[in-house]
Amino acid sequence: MGKNKEKIQRKTIDTLGVMLFLIMLGLLVWGLIMIASSSAYTSVIREDRPMYSYIRKQALAEMMGLVLVAIIMTPWGGFVISLFRRSFPRWVLLILAVASVFLLLFIGNAEGGATRWFTIPHTSINVQPAEIVKASLILVLAGEISSYTGLNRLWAGYAVLFGLAAALAAIVYEISDNLSSAMIIAGIGFVMLFVSTKDIKLHFGMVIAGLIIASLFVQHMRKLPPSAEYDFRTQRVLAWLHPENYMDGTGYQTMQALYAIGSGGVLGKGIGQGIQKLGKVPEVHNDMIFSVVCEETGLLGAAGLIVLFGAMVLCIGMIALKTHDIYKKLVVSGVMAHIAIQVMLNIMVVTAITPNTGVGLPFISYGGSAVLVLMAEVGIVMRISWENACTIVEFKDRKAKKSETDRT
Repeated sequence: MGKNKEKIQRKTIDTLGVMLFLIMLGLLVWGLIMIASSSAYTSVIREDRPMYSYIRKQALAEMMGLVLVAIIMTPWGGFVISLFRRSFPRWVLLILAVASVFLLLFIGNAEGGATRWFTIPHTSINVQPAEIVKASLILVLAGEISSYTGLNRLWAGYAVLFGLAAALAAIVYEISDNLSSAMIIAGIGFVMLFVSTKDIKLHFGMVIAGLIIASLFVQHMRKLPPSAEYDFRTQRVLAWLHPENYMDGTGYQTMQALYAIGSGGVLGKGIGQGIQKLGKVPEVHNDMIFSVVCEETGLLGAAGLIVLFGAMVLCIGMIALKTHDIYKKLVVSGVMAHIAIQVMLNIMVVTAITPNTGVGLPFISYGGSAVLVLMAEVGIVMRISWENACTIVEFKDRKAKKSETDRT
């Protein structure tokens, strides 16, 4: 039976997994092109470094990510994924992830008023702990929900599990001052709990409560008079509500990004021909890289990129629907939530739909830790999709053998 199963697996073509891999490659290549275009000025003029210093680091991280994906697709990778079904390994992973966040207090690199990463001593490798927390949360919630099937159907259980996500979000926010990552962590928790329970009243109540709180918060902020004496977060919200009052301060980055988007038109100015990236838009190769996409490739390029992200999320969603194992289904759903929420949040920030929170665009923005974690998550989804395909083929093979036996 083992040999027969091995033959079946070798002959199996996982269409969804292959599509997902090709979409990821397309996004990675697009990201390298945009990083090369947007970071050259910063490297040469502002940092006195080689023109392609950023793209070299990003390309190296992506090659490491491809090696990691290849390892995940091996039997050893499947064993590691299954290992986190057990309580001890997944909680150890989460504890290590939280410990890496606390390292920011001692060896963190402060930049732009936040401390979001640290450099491993005696190396030039930067680590962003929030990305590790996101991946760890997906595995922990998937394991806990699948282990205690009745827990997530109770209000108390829902509160405990979502409370874990909220607590991690609070830790990340308080230590690293990274509101965007905190929002993504809380969003991942909500989506995974949404997928795991059929209690519509519970979800409806949570959504309504969230909308009411957000509405009351915005109404309160609208009543505050413009002032430079507010804290940084409050000024960002006020700059979103009244951009004309913060043109030279908190709202500068967003306004410059909007200028870049508007100047791109339908077809864009061409790759490398953008103007706003030349010292106008801060963090243009990172949080604001979507503005470069809009300026240099235009509305068509931006729409194409959004369609590509939509195809990735749809592909991951289809894999989740085809996955019958609750643990694996929740892992896939968590990855889908991570990518979808982060894409939407980044685009809404750059286009001023929401206040500026500072969040990278998956697979496109510069950042080694982020792209490694995202590629590992996609690799896990590909592995699960391939296992689904093998299971289907094996089932059909058994059914065919049974039919032949019945006929004889």
